[in-house]
Parts: sequence; structure tokens; C-alpha cells
Amino acid sequence: MQFTRPETARTAGAKAHRPGGIGFHFLLEGTEFALDNYQLALVEANDYHAPRHRHNFEQIRILLEGEFGFDAGLSQSAGSVGYFCEGTYYTQDARGKSRTLLLQVAGPSGQSYMSEPQLNAGIEALRTQGEFHDGIYTYRDEAGKKHNSDGYEAVWTHVFGKPVRYPKPQYDNPVLLRPERFHYLALAGSPGVAVRHLGTFNERRLSLGMLRLDPGASVEIGDATHNQLLYGLEGSWRIADHEGCAGAAAEVLKGRREQLTAKTPSEFYVFTLPAF
Repeated sequence: MQFTRPETARTAGAKAHRPGGIGFHFLLEGTEFALDNYQLALVEANDYHAPRHRHNFEQIRILLEGEFGFDAGLSQSAGSVGYFCEGTYYTQDARGKSRTLLLQVAGPSGQSYMSEPQLNAGIEALRTQGEFHDGIYTYRDEAGKKHNSDGYEAVWTHVFGKPVRYPKPQYDNPVLLRPERFHYLALAGSPGVAVRHLGTFNERRLSLGMLRLDPGASVEIGDATHNQLLYGLEGSWRIADHEGCAGAAAEVLKGRREQLTAKTPSEFYVFTLPAF
């Protein structure tokens, strides 16, 4: 079982395909080239801007601190959750400092998700043939003709050996929701445990919920067919042989069950990843 505490998370700065004003703390990562590959990270931004673009994967963006703006007047405030389906165009225009819990995961089209190490290796390989500037990759072919492409698309094509395919988005726009407007419901048979379901977003059943435990309460975490991720918002707790705290994260693989026990009042986000 993967488990990460805030102080042990691997860190990295901006990449050549999207430069400037952003840093990452990588909490949990899936298996490269697997259809259900994913990455869960904390993202710290400061006056960050990215041009209009889209992805062939899905995002759940939980704003923990600050404010983060997108196009068409769309803005996330602290505590809100954003769902961005594959194929959706959007810009990023963050003024000031913000902190986001970001899940990036393969979408229902099943194109997999490119890991951060794969991205790094792809960037370095492409730099031997061209250059990245302001999110654009530029190179010249054997005839000397200049070619421009989106930086991420260029790296993805290099890593997977085929062009990026963008399915038509299932949702016309990004979806924003406010968790505090959803009710916690007591979990039957588990005293001191309450759940808050926030949404299931596609036919592969990518979903997000919250979990709240009173001190001393316990519950089993796991799903027969889907991998699940747990992120601690507050409290002190234990899962398997690991001691958790605010900012810690755990992965429970499909078919496994792990006991989660709260030492102090604890609250979590629970991600159920898509199944293929």
C-alpha cells in the first residue's frame, strides 16, 4: 500500500511545457502505461498562467487555500471542488498564492495518463531535436521546415508513440461544487463514521466523497473493482501500519480492505478511481 506524509512527498517545479509560477508535491502515483494510471499531488501556484488548452485525461481540483481563476469568469475559491473532464478547453489564470489538491487520472476514453517521470524524460529527449518556449514545442524537420505544437502534446506523442486523441467532452464546461452544501450521512454499522458523497462523474465511475471519523472510530477502506485514494484533511489516524496526519495520503488497491482508525477527530477526501 502506498502511503505518503507531507514531509516525505517528492517535490518538483514547473515544467518546460508549462513554465513558471507553480510547484508540485507528489503524494501518490499509479503504474506507468496502465489504463488507470494517475497522479495525486499538492500544487502551489503564485501568479500562474497557462494558455487555453485541453487534456486527454481527467482532473479533480480541490482548492485548499487561496483563489484560482479560469476562463469565462470561472473561479475557484478555497474549499471548492472542480471537475474537468477529458477534452474540455480551459485556461488557468491564478492571481496570488493558492494551494490545490490535484488528481489527474485516465479518462473514460482509456488513453492512460503520462506520469511525471515519463514527462521529464520526454522533455529531455525532445530538447535534443528542438526547444520549448511559453508552452510551445518547436523543431525543424530534415528539410528545414519549422513545426510548432503544444508542449504537452509533443511529449505525450513521443512517450506513447502515437498522436494525442481528444474525445468530445462529456460535460460542456468544468463543474464546480461546494462540499459544505452536501450532507454528511451516518454510515450504517460503523458508529462515529459519516460519509458525504460529492459526485460520480463518468461511466468508468470516477468518484469523489468525504469521510468523517470521531475519535476512536474505525471503518474499512477499499473497493472490489476500483482503486481508492485517501487524503487526510485534518486529524491524526492510522491505516494498516501507517500513522497519518493532515496532508498524508494512502492508496488502497482494488480487492483490498484496510482498517482506518481515528485517534482524534479526522476528515478525509476519498477518491474512487476509474475501472477499465
